[in-house]
Amino acid sequence: MSTSRLSVPDLLPRVQSYTAKNPAGGSLHIVLEDQNIRNSDVQFCIDYAMEKGDAEGAEIGRALLSMSKTQRLKVAGRRFGESEVVIPWDIQVALCPGAKS
Repeated sequence: MSTSRLSVPDLLPRVQSYTAKNPAGGSLHIVLEDQNIRNSDVQFCIDYAMEKGDAEGAEIGRALLSMSKTQRLKVAGRRFGESEVVIPWDIQVALCPGAKS
């Protein structure tokens, strides 16, 4: 899989296939399940996947690393086929510091 910047719809089928085989998110758990989307979180998952011999997890992690944080949240939120993504308020504020309640 190329790790050039992919769109959410391009990566989703791969993530859905991966999570079907790894229900708790596998090596990407903290990103896909817990929605920890910082670069350091994604890099941690890539390193962990490589350590565990999870080539597919590492490839998906590299693709996620090439995405924006908003795209990563969309991938995590839609991995089970949800049509809408609900982004927690604290993450919205972190992404858009000018957001108001």
